[in-house]
Amino acid sequence: MNDKLLSQSDIDSLVSGLAEKEKAVPKNETAAPASVAPSVTSQPPGDASAIPAVRKVSMQNAVPREQNRVPASSPAQMSSLNAKLVERLSRVEAKVQKLEQYERVKSGIGIVPVSSQQFQELVKYVQKLSEEVKGISAKLQGTPGYDIYHSFKCDRCGTQEQVATVFKCTNCGYESWRGWWPKNR
Repeated sequence: MNDKLLSQSDIDSLVSGLAEKEKAVPKNETAAPASVAPSVTSQPPGDASAIPAVRKVSMQNAVPREQNRVPASSPAQMSSLNAKLVERLSRVEAKVQKLEQYERVKSGIGIVPVSSQQFQELVKYVQKLSEEVKGISAKLQGTPGYDIYHSFKCDRCGTQEQVATVFKCTNCGYESWRGWWPKNR
């Protein structure tokens, strides 16, 4: 009966053996377990035969000691099982660390982890963007209207930031003015 499951007849004999032991226990040993709260019923407590008595029973009396032992395995099987468990545990620990790191980043405590490859790609992107901005800026400075609002000063009266230019439609010849005029005008 070492590594086998109990048959129904074995279970029945164990239960009947426990029932016989219960009958042999004196009434002063009956007590309710500390974790069980008394139940509230609508019946008056006068009928004591309706409430069953609770007796202390241990699992050691119910199951023979041979059933509690772990089945013996070969050292090779145990070693293989241990290796698999160690591998699974290390994967779980790595995932937990990653989740903890994401939680710190999300809460604003930690920094976002960046690999060296991601950092190098970011540096290259910023350098490319910087070069494009320099090119756009150089082209804008070459136009006659670049920052004219801040740089215009009238040679005749010395007024600044009051400048306008005429735009002409090349299809119909209509002219319109665009620019900045004094507010009191």
